[in-house]
Amino acid sequence: MHADNVIQLRKRLTDAFQMGLLEQSEGNELLQTVLIQILNEAEQEKTRHQAAAQKMREQAAAEEAQAKAMGAVSSIVFNVMNGFITKAQQVHEEEAERAEAEG
Repeated sequence: MHADNVIQLRKRLTDAFQMGLLEQSEGNELLQTVLIQILNEAEQEKTRHQAAAQKMREQAAAEEAQAKAMGAVSSIVFNVMNGFITKAQQVHEEEAERAEAEG
């Protein structure tokens, strides 16, 4: 799309020179060339930054997914450890009750 815009802009400039709206001179032609070069470079930089931003968004999404996965692992391990402790407490209480009953 950018190339089409530059072509249209150049055509408008040519038409403006031909209609006498702009004065044809070396200075104007140089200015036109410089401005179009700046426009091209700005569009290239815009495209580069957009691609970098997209890559960062993709990396951020991957990191978020990893963080969620590690959160799930943490939760599972916490619950397993809690289960072991609860079971150990139950066994201890049962042994204490048997010892008391035998007592």
